Amino acid sequence: MKILLVVDGSSYSEMATRTLKALRLPSRTEVTVMTVVPEHIFLGGITLDKITGASVKKEAQQQKATELIQGPVQALSASRLKVKSLVQWGNPTEIILNVAREGDASLVVMGAKGLTDPPKFLLGNVAQKVMNHANASVLLVREKAATATEASLSRGKTTDINRVLLATDGSKYADAAILFLLNLPLPRHTEVIVITALQSHLEAWIKTPTLDFRTNQELLAILQADEEHEARKITTKAEKQFQTKVYKTASIVMRGGAAKCILVAAKKYKPDIIVLGSRGLSGIKALLLGSVAERVARYANCSVLIGRASSIDGKEVTKVVRITKTIAESRLGDVPQGEQFWCQDGRVLKSLPQLGVALKQMDEETFRHHSSESRNDFSNWVRDVIGDKKLSRDLLKSTTQAQAAKSVDDRVAWLKSI
Repeated sequence: MKILLVVDGSSYSEMATRTLKALRLPSRTEVTVMTVVPEHIFLGGITLDKITGASVKKEAQQQKATELIQGPVQALSASRLKVKSLVQWGNPTEIILNVAREGDASLVVMGAKGLTDPPKFLLGNVAQKVMNHANASVLLVREKAATATEASLSRGKTTDINRVLLATDGSKYADAAILFLLNLPLPRHTEVIVITALQSHLEAWIKTPTLDFRTNQELLAILQADEEHEARKITTKAEKQFQTKVYKTASIVMRGGAAKCILVAAKKYKPDIIVLGSRGLSGIKALLLGSVAERVARYANCSVLIGRASSIDGKEVTKVVRITKTIAESRLGDVPQGEQFWCQDGRVLKSLPQLGVALKQMDEETFRHHSSESRNDFSNWVRDVIGDKKLSRDLLKSTTQAQAAKSVDDRVAWLKSI
């Protein structure tokens, strides 16, 4: 596993280091400890240092940054991990996303807030952007887990992650989070509490507003009973997966909005970490992060792990799908309402073929808005909405608009040939 630990000298980044050390990471684990010195780059690559010629000041900042990461490097090196340090200059969000992607990191660990975030902010600006745009799983550390770590360190121990609250709804995003957590070496005494939320009465009312449930109590009762049965199946399956790893488990089923249920359960059970997928069954995939995940990450009083499909020890965690004619037709067809791709120039794209046409017609400004070094909205949409991971990877590799258009056209032609 490759991990990127981001530090900035804040108490939150210190907590992130301690929490990472609390994991039983194998000696082959590669950890990059990185700090980013903020530097705004103006048009033409101009920086304030270039204008003022403040090379002495920059050298001092470089030295200070180098010293800053020595503590975390030494703390993790004592655990016999493969640790390296990295000091970068530039936009923190862009640098973190680039290093994580280019280094093929499975996990990004960072404090939920940084030095420059106002105290009233529950989630830092950089942390929020990384959480939204990273391809890797992201662990945002808050005081609860790290404080426990500090207490146990004073006793000479580091195994202090006692309880994890795992949210699942049976979606592929939740399955990815579960699989990632299963491969994360938690302390053996960790208890995993599986939670799922029943929302049938909410979903049914939203999707069929003309149906009067006051006069259809029997229908609602059947719907709720069926959903509760499915919820038990989902939680039981997840529990068994962790029981095979000899973790203590428990499960709870709550009724109501997913985010509210997770936060209420977190307040009651006081987990060290909440784990959930980047989206759920009903999440609007046009968004880079589901509303439930974002709300939980913002308002939780403990650390939050957003689990994504990734590579662990070189093995792809998602299943290889054989492309059948039915799958090909589905990928070429229109996406559901609410999951279209909204272009900066006003276009609304509903299918892969439409994306191919748009990539050939849109102006450079629109293309660069959606495809930059720090993010690629085309790749994310193709991966998360269309479900074509190969094309998503090809779009990530495309450095020009023409290459991106050709990648889509080639894929469309191949899907049509099936």
